[in-house]
Formats: sequence, structure tokens, C-alpha cells
Amino acid sequence: MSNKKRRNLKPDNMKSQGAETEAAKKAKTKKIVILTACALAVLIAVLGIAFACIYNSGEEMGTGACEYLETRDISGRDIKYVEMCVEDYGKIVILLDATNTPKTVENFLNLVNQKFYDGLTFHNVIKDTLIQGGDPLGTGYGESTHPVKGEFAINGWNNEILHKRGVISMARDINADCDSATCQFFICTEDLTGIMDKYETPFYDGNFAAFGYVVEGMSVIDRIAEDYEQYNGVIEDKTKQPVIKYIRQLSSWSKP
Repeated sequence: MSNKKRRNLKPDNMKSQGAETEAAKKAKTKKIVILTACALAVLIAVLGIAFACIYNSGEEMGTGACEYLETRDISGRDIKYVEMCVEDYGKIVILLDATNTPKTVENFLNLVNQKFYDGLTFHNVIKDTLIQGGDPLGTGYGESTHPVKGEFAINGWNNEILHKRGVISMARDINADCDSATCQFFICTEDLTGIMDKYETPFYDGNFAAFGYVVEGMSVIDRIAEDYEQYNGVIEDKTKQPVIKYIRQLSSWSKP
């Protein structure tokens, strides 16, 4: 009888030990899986933060706007918005008034949506006046394929936007045809309204098509003007020209 008891007890004991061992293995495996998942989640988060810091470094939205944001009524007008990102400087939002200058805005947006401006530069900085960009050559002589009608006074067009600080306008050869602008543009760093040419006629307001203005990010323009004011003209070394990372059309924009 005693032998039977020993034989009956031994298999039961082994079964219990085996069950405990299997449970321990499962618990250990589950713990490893959880720890691995946690470590992976932490790694992904760290890499995401690092990538965001690198990608957005110096390229956050700027502050400040053209005075037109507060003083100009745009009710009932055909208004578009674009965002411009200047590498290492930041982002700018620009309002485009297609009611004021329909052909100019149409041309500009066509180029934007073709990504024409992505990777181009600001090649010209004139102290206390403007910064100029959008030239595919980076020299001041580049152009796109389609000239646009000059929507300004000397070409018989009533342009309501004056060249105030923060206004964007099309650049052109002042000695050429009024319809010679194609892709280059400039943004005023100071009020240029009332400046006369040698014939005592309005220079900027009458000769160039102002077609919008900065509604957010004027500080970006100011930083560029400050950093490059020593050139006071064309930046001959193209490697030093501020790069337009992109310009893209926005579906909408709300005042911050």
C-alpha cells in the first residue's frame, strides 16, 4: 500500500511543478513583450521629438503683420492666402486680393501650385526698402514663361493697395514694357508710399502691381532685412541668399 501511495504522489507532484514552470515562462515572456513595447514606444517618441526639432528649427510662424490687416475691409472680396517658409527664418502668411489684381494673383498662384518658388531665394535686399525674390536664376534677370498684365496706375489700372510696410508686389524692369513682370516679387520692409521718381510721379504705387500683404509673420521679413542689410542690393554669392523652402496655397486662414 505504501508503494502505491508513493507511485501515486510522484506523478501528481511532477505535474504541479511542470504547470508552475509553464506559468512562469508565460509570465516572463509577457513581461519581456511589455518591456519591449514600452522601450519601442519611448524610442519612437524620442525620435519623433528629435525630428520635429530638426524640421522646425528656426522655421516656426513669425509674428506681426502689415497695417492693412487692421485697417482694410476685405468683405465681399476674392481673397486667397499663401504660406511661405524661409529656411532657417520661419513662416509667413500672405493675403492675396484677387479683386484688386486678378491677373497678378492668378499668375502668382499658378506658379505657387506648380511649386515654382520652392527652393528659390531672396536675391536682393535693399536696406529700409524691400527684399526681393522668386528669381529662378538668383541674379535679378530670371523669369518664368508667362508675363502678366501690369495692374497699376501708369498701365491704366486702379490698384487700391499702396506700397506699405508688409505689402507684396510684382517686380519688373522699370524701363521695359508695363506687362513685363513674370515671377519675381518683393515685400516692402518700410512704407514706400509717396516716394517719387525723377519726374515727380509716384514710383512704387504707380509703377508696380501690389497684390497682397503679410497678415502673419512680418518678423521673418524683418530678420532677413536685418541679416542682409550690409549688401544693400543683389547678394552676388548665391550660397548666401535666403532660401524659400516653399510657398503653398492655404484653404483658409484665421487671425491668431
